[in-house]
Amino acid sequence: MRLDNEDAVYVEDLDIDHAVGEVSQFAEKASNDLGAQVAAGGPSSPQVVLPALRSSGLALHQPDREGQVGLRFQDTASWNPNGTLFVAENLVRGYRVDVRPAGAAAWSSLCLRTTTFTFTNGHAPIAVPAPDEATSRRAR
Repeated sequence: MRLDNEDAVYVEDLDIDHAVGEVSQFAEKASNDLGAQVAAGGPSSPQVVLPALRSSGLALHQPDREGQVGLRFQDTASWNPNGTLFVAENLVRGYRVDVRPAGAAAWSSLCLRTTTFTFTNGHAPIAVPAPDEATSRRAR
């Protein structure tokens, strides 16, 4: 996937879902604390500090993705009315992410992992001898 067309994709480094949850919890707690403080005869304007926002790393977004998927389904229905044929876009279960720092010759996988199975019944752990590459997919 090419990232050089800002109309097709954009990269973001802020976890919006986390930020909304944190600010919502903060507002509820601040309201409760203020009510208790005023009821106890304290000041009606306490000092507050907003919660820190967390980064989730890099998030890749496609504007109007829902609309594009809908158009793709309509297009597929026009040439594949009973859904018996598949094309690559229908079978993608995720993406493997590789990065290459500026000036570097080699790409590095962000999804490369080693796998070890552990058991609760006392059986010895089993290490998978070959590395595995996980996939990333969009949040739901």
